[in-house]
Amino acid sequence: MNENEICLIPNCGKRAKTRGLCMTCYGSVHRLIKRNITTFQEMVEVNLLLPRQETRISKLYQSLLAARVKRDAEKK
Repeated sequence: MNENEICLIPNCGKRAKTRGLCMTCYGSVHRLIKRNITTFQEMVEVNLLLPRQETRISKLYQSLLAARVKRDAEKK
């Protein structure tokens, strides 16, 4: 994320850190999601949250999971 980007929430103005939101707004959105008031997908659809970006860790996890599935299939 570019250090000059500002939070997507209107009238916030703080520096964006996670998925286009500042830490305060991200925390608020996360609480709304945990309380089943909204979803990440709904927030993305109304442009109040950037879509999740695939990270190296998730790619590594996917490859490890694929290897495990393949190994388990070979055992059968």
